[in-house]
Amino acid sequence: MYTGKRAITLGLAAIIMASPMAVIGEEVEIAEEIMVSMDNEEVKGEYISFSGTIKELIEDEGKMSIWVEGMDQELIFHIGEHVLVTNMDEKLEDKKSELKEDMEIIAFYGKNTPMTMSIPGQLTPEVVIIKDNDGLTAKVDEFDEELVSSDNTLKLNLKEDGEKYKNKKLLVIYGISTKSIPAQTVPEIIMELGDVEEEVEEPQIEEELEEVTVLDKMKINDKEVKMNMYRNSQNLLMLPVRDLTQSLGYELTWNGKEKPMEITKGAQWTKITLGKNSYSFAKMAEFKLESAPILKDSTTYVPVSFIEEVLRVENFE
Repeated sequence: MYTGKRAITLGLAAIIMASPMAVIGEEVEIAEEIMVSMDNEEVKGEYISFSGTIKELIEDEGKMSIWVEGMDQELIFHIGEHVLVTNMDEKLEDKKSELKEDMEIIAFYGKNTPMTMSIPGQLTPEVVIIKDNDGLTAKVDEFDEELVSSDNTLKLNLKEDGEKYKNKKLLVIYGISTKSIPAQTVPEIIMELGDVEEEVEEPQIEEELEEVTVLDKMKINDKEVKMNMYRNSQNLLMLPVRDLTQSLGYELTWNGKEKPMEITKGAQWTKITLGKNSYSFAKMAEFKLESAPILKDSTTYVPVSFIEEVLRVENFE
C-alpha cells in the first residue's frame, strides 16, 4: 500500500512571480532553446502523465480497468490494488469506487512501465488523479535536492518542511505557478509516495514445513512449463523462480543469499530477497504476497501469486 505524508500550504505569497514585461521576449527565446534541446536529446523525466476522459469502465473477474481517451491517443489502464486513485481534495482518500465514464483523469506511470503492443495499449499506472478542480493540476515525479522535478519542469517553493521532501518521489497538487523554467510554485498538497516501512522478519531461508503435494508442470500463456513445484502443509503453491522466469524470457541474476536477486526482461526490472516479504512491479510501491521468497534444496521458491502480481501474467493454471 501507499504510505506517505502530505503538507498543505495555505496562501501563495511565497511564489516567485514572472519577470517584468521587458524580459518576456528573452524568456520565450530561452524556453524555445531548451525545448529544442529536449527534442534533440530526447530528455525525459522519470514519470509520464496521460490526461483524458474515461470512455469505458471494464470489469473482468473482479478486476477493473479504465479505457481513457486523450487528445490523440487512447490507453487502457489496469486499476490494481496498489494503484493510488484519488482526487484533488486535501484528504487524498481512495477513490477507486468513484471512477465512472466521462470523468476526466490524469494517469501517471514510470517511463519504464511495460505496455502491451495492442491497440489501445494497456498498462498499469502508479497514480490516477480525478480532475475535479479546474484551478489545480497534479504532478508525480522524483524531486532532487533543490526540489526540482526530474524533467526540470517544476520547482517547489516551501518555507516549511522542505528538507523532508528532498530527493523523494512526490505527488504534488498545485495551482498558480510562474512562467520560468522550471516553473515555480507553492503546492497546495504534497504526498510522499513509495515509502515502505522496514519490518523485522524472521529469516525464511530453509522451509521446514512438511510437503503435501509435489507437482511438475503448469500451463502459462497456453504453454506447458515443466518445473518442480510443491504445495506445503498450508496448501500454498510454491514455484521455483529460475525455472519460472526463464520460461517467460526473463534473465535472472543471483547475488547471494544476503543480497537481492534481480529479474529483468527488456525495460522491465524487479528484485526479490530471501526472507523478505517485499515485492514490486515497475516503480510502484512495494507490496507483500503470501510468503517471502524461500530457499529449499538450493532452489529459491516464491508463491504462485508472484506470476500475476509481479510478472503480470494472467493466463496460467
